[in-house]
Amino acid sequence: NSEAVVMTDDGQQMGCSEIENNFIGLNQITQGSKECSILQQQHFNNCCYDVPCDLCETDERSFELLVQSPVMYDSRNRTCGEVAVLARDVLSQSDVCKTTKHNVFDKCCYKQCNLCGDSGWAIDWNRQLTYDNLASSCLDVFMNLRSERIQDGDDKCLSIQYSVSNECCYKLPTNQCSLCQASNGTFLNTNWNTEVEYQDRRMTCGDVNAILSSEELDGELCVGARDNFWSQCCTPQEGGEISLPILPSGVSDKDGLSSWPDYGDMGFGNFIKRNGALSPSLCL
Repeated sequence: NSEAVVMTDDGQQMGCSEIENNFIGLNQITQGSKECSILQQQHFNNCCYDVPCDLCETDERSFELLVQSPVMYDSRNRTCGEVAVLARDVLSQSDVCKTTKHNVFDKCCYKQCNLCGDSGWAIDWNRQLTYDNLASSCLDVFMNLRSERIQDGDDKCLSIQYSVSNECCYKLPTNQCSLCQASNGTFLNTNWNTEVEYQDRRMTCGDVNAILSSEELDGELCVGARDNFWSQCCTPQEGGEISLPILPSGVSDKDGLSSWPDYGDMGFGNFIKRNGALSPSLCL
């Protein structure tokens, strides 16, 4: 329901996507916190719904499907691809979905080799390098791993990780740089298409923001770029000043213990958000 809205305790109407993309983010409400639990308790039924069964998703992690692998399902010989299609006819929280996964997951699903190994690292997709004596990019290496269905932990996976990780991988920042994030943690609007001079090249503010995404918020490069391009790339939100939504009554960092239930461990990870919300927190 793309038009679903909810009513906050102070009488304001907010869309589910507005809660996810603006309210939760701007107020830095984290998964598992008391504030998050209150929002989940209030709005879960209106904003979240179950999704079709995904054969190769477990514990909120997605694995690769061995489409052509043979498997016995419902007393018939089928391929894993056929079973995956049949499984989507039921919902993810149903007993049928859970039983199907239990029976065929190990035969049909595998964990793909991760180019950077550690989950705290990300791939520099466009980085140029020499791989197998050919000029390639990190994206090319990744796609090769995928096409050959190289599994995590295989000798070839470990060899490739050892060969290219220093060139292709960078450590994810603890506090990611954002060009238009104010010192108090709030965000201004980014003028994505405005052109500036950065690193001896003309590029848009959006390009600069993308380059800085691998830097720490308080790092030298991030601080320098924000000082240089703040007036060109960033504008206050509507009204001419930075304004934050008001938390619903009962939601405060200073409150004592909450009587609301904690939804953090109840397995809502297979639910998705209405209104196209991007953050996972409301429906987890």
